[in-house]
Amino acid sequence: MAPKARTQHGVSRNFSYLMRGTLKCGACGSVMTTAATRANCREYRNYRCVTRGKQGSRSCTTRQLPAEAIEGFVVEQLKEAIRQGRISAAVASERRNEWEAKLTRLQTERSRLLEECPADPEAMNHLLEIDRALARVELRLQEPSWLVRTLSEFEPLWEVFTPRNRQRLVKALVEDVIVDESEGKVRVRLADLGQRMNKHAGIEV
Repeated sequence: MAPKARTQHGVSRNFSYLMRGTLKCGACGSVMTTAATRANCREYRNYRCVTRGKQGSRSCTTRQLPAEAIEGFVVEQLKEAIRQGRISAAVASERRNEWEAKLTRLQTERSRLLEECPADPEAMNHLLEIDRALARVELRLQEPSWLVRTLSEFEPLWEVFTPRNRQRLVKALVEDVIVDESEGKVRVRLADLGQRMNKHAGIEV
């Protein structure tokens, strides 16, 4: 059985499921959760509709779906999107440059306050705001910086990534995946990297 990681809140989280939190049921719109079955001393990974799991088969027609097949399809779609330039390191690089510019402005303003108003209470309050903003921007900068490196060499890096980093990458690049089990269709909606990375802005100075 695949090992499970535990979050800081003590909730079990299995990183071997790439589409965890991203996969949706095409029949009822519900999120699809992870499910595993065992047969002949082997574990089979699946996804199942949350609505059907809670309310029974009358509430939703979607049956359990094999995780390996869905995940393999999504990964191939990502590879093709990167080859065609629909997802590119250039967009992530633009966002990284924007965050780096924010970081520089904040650092410059912080230095100015320390030099010009070292004992001014109002300046000290603004300095605390800037320090909090710096922490946020430094955190936000990690994702585009990581994506620039990853998207530049996606296929070789994917092969050596840990399950946790694979899941992290899927969450960054995929908005959602909708599975219509009755028609045998899977729709992958790619994320708008520019919009996603600019969702949380720091303090402007």
